[in-house]
Amino acid sequence: MRIRALTKLTTGSKINPNTATKDQLMLLPGVGEVTAKRIIDARPFQKPEDLAKVEGIGRSTLKRLTPFLQLPWPALLVAAMLIPFFHAKARREERWLREKFPEYAEYERRVRRFIPWIY
Repeated sequence: MRIRALTKLTTGSKINPNTATKDQLMLLPGVGEVTAKRIIDARPFQKPEDLAKVEGIGRSTLKRLTPFLQLPWPALLVAAMLIPFFHAKARREERWLREKFPEYAEYERRVRRFIPWIY
């Protein structure tokens, strides 16, 4: 029999339920060994509300868990939305460099892009 960890998460600490170990999940309020195993078996989760499909997690437990959950989709969404902005910014800066420094065009031809054919 495992002894439940006495340490709990502090305010501001986040756990990704898609990648957390059983021991990490047991740090969440209201989550024991059985519920942690059920969370692992029910993966993947897209949003915190998806954890409600796990047996043993009701509305009140979910409400306590939500501040401690971190799911990757918001960061990916923000990154995807910023790609066109930074692409346009880089193009504008490269145009300015070609105008200001004529030798930049030769340098640009010699140097590979960070990600070939894309950027």
